[in-house]
Amino acid sequence: ANAAVAEIYGVEFQATGTIFEWWKIDASLGYLHTEYQSFVNPVGATNLTGNTLTRSPRWTGSLASAFTADIGSALKGTARAEASYRSRSFLASDNNAFAVQNGHVVINARIGVEANNRQWGIFAFGKNITDKNVFLAADAGLNGGIPIAPASYGVELRFQF
Repeated sequence: ANAAVAEIYGVEFQATGTIFEWWKIDASLGYLHTEYQSFVNPVGATNLTGNTLTRSPRWTGSLASAFTADIGSALKGTARAEASYRSRSFLASDNNAFAVQNGHVVINARIGVEANNRQWGIFAFGKNITDKNVFLAADAGLNGGIPIAPASYGVELRFQF
């Protein structure tokens, strides 16, 4: 069902800084306010006015740190770690307490070597390395949901022609 009226406003700040030529930092912080101003769900005629919109965390943020170093005259080593934060959000429009994603931090990392001309590279990576159990949406019966991928690790080999 579509809401008749919703109020949505927020602000986001982003910054990128170069600490040294070989060390860069990215950061962001976001604030979001969402509220159904007029919403009667036709299924069960439930009045959802005043509820928070689904999948709308009040706060979001991220921090990443990247290092680059020359390895001889033809290679470059790189390493990057990033953490992203999302505060609590509801996964159902009725703001059901059983369909809440608590606030969480997801951490990713990557390290590797590539040619200075970027023609090739090999990298090891980890995604969601702390294996956070995070849901993107709840199913209709609220018996589970759609999770993000669990902790995963791999190697990427890249070539450019």
